[in-house]
Amino acid sequence: MFCRILKDLILYHSEGLSNITYVSANLNSLNQLKEVCKGADALFLLTATAPHQVEYEINIIDAAR
Repeated sequence: MFCRILKDLILYHSEGLSNITYVSANLNSLNQLKEVCKGADALFLLTATAPHQVEYEINIIDAAR
């Protein structure tokens, strides 16, 4: 399962442009998750129901710390 992380979260500025950066990472890989979380100001976590959902969510929360 993969996730997308938003970096540089400012939805719109005066010119109407977005500076949100989308990145993807494997939710089973703590190293990948830590790498994509570097420099992120915020994280919106939304995962689909899955057999390992709790494990995936804990991984991304741990990586974002």
